[in-house]
Amino acid sequence: MKPLLATTSVLLVCVGWVTPAAASKITFDDAVDTTAAVVIPDGYGGFTWSNFAIAFSNLNPGSGFDNGTVSGDYVAFNVSGEKAAMNHDGVFTFKSAYLTGAWNNGLNVTVTGLLGDAQLYQTTVVVNTTGPTLFNFNWTDIDMLTFDSFGGVNAGLGVGNQFALDDVVFNEQPVPEPASLSLVALGLAGLGLRRWRQRKS
Repeated sequence: MKPLLATTSVLLVCVGWVTPAAASKITFDDAVDTTAAVVIPDGYGGFTWSNFAIAFSNLNPGSGFDNGTVSGDYVAFNVSGEKAAMNHDGVFTFKSAYLTGAWNNGLNVTVTGLLGDAQLYQTTVVVNTTGPTLFNFNWTDIDMLTFDSFGGVNAGLGVGNQFALDDVVFNEQPVPEPASLSLVALGLAGLGLRRWRQRKS
């Protein structure tokens, strides 16, 4: 009976190793060093960025870029107010993000989560220029996010459908090796059970 208990213990330990990866936060403060607006370099934060740039918060004082800065001195925004996307090399969970209207109060931002070409999630949030709003998404098993902004009322700060994005929190897919180890342990447990039965007979 002891061999069976030992292998079962190994199984429980290995299964316990399969835990979600720690959350990562993208603040946009370590991507560039400039007081201008520049395109986000691909690879930053593990993502490929499409139509996203980074703005220095004081570039437009009083605007949503300034008011929407949550940490540090930089925020991301959609260039020309057009649709923007961030694509990850692997599957991830989109936990949360802060969004702010750059020029328009009541700006609509449609956020979509995809896996390959399949749309898994979509929601439209409403943001203002006066400060950032935290949105908790908790979207799992996606590899791409798109942001499409429209509407709202001009706040007299500038013109366009740009939004500010800051402090994006996500979890990468757990590393698969521990799961493989649990399968090995399961095989060992089965082997131990077989030997125990043989000895009993």
